[in-house]
Amino acid sequence: AGLSVIGTQPYVTNFNVQVGGASLDECKRAATALRTQMGVQVMALPHEGNTCEIGSNLQATMDKPSQSTDEVLSLITRSLPAEASVLRSYLIGLSPLTAREEARRILSG
Repeated sequence: AGLSVIGTQPYVTNFNVQVGGASLDECKRAATALRTQMGVQVMALPHEGNTCEIGSNLQATMDKPSQSTDEVLSLITRSLPAEASVLRSYLIGLSPLTAREEARRILSG
C-alpha cells in the first residue's frame, strides 16, 4: 500500500549580483531595500576577492510572475553607494520562460 501526492508551486528564479567597492553593511542595506520595496527574499554575503554577493529568490505567485531581473538589478544599483559597481549578475538554473520552453519541448515528444 502506498500514497502518491502530486503538486505544483510557483516558479522561483535564483538571481545573484556580485558587487565590488561596497562594504557588507552597504550591500545588506541594498538587500533590505529590495526586500522592502519588491518583496523579494534576499540576503547579502561576503564573497571572493573582497566583494559581496546579493542573492535573491524571485518568487512567482498564482496571481503574478516573478519580479524582473532588470528591475531587481536596477533597484540594487540605485541602493548602493556611488563608488560601488556591479561586477556581474547571473541566474542559477533557468529563467521562467526558458523552463517553460524546455518543459514544452520535453512533453511534446
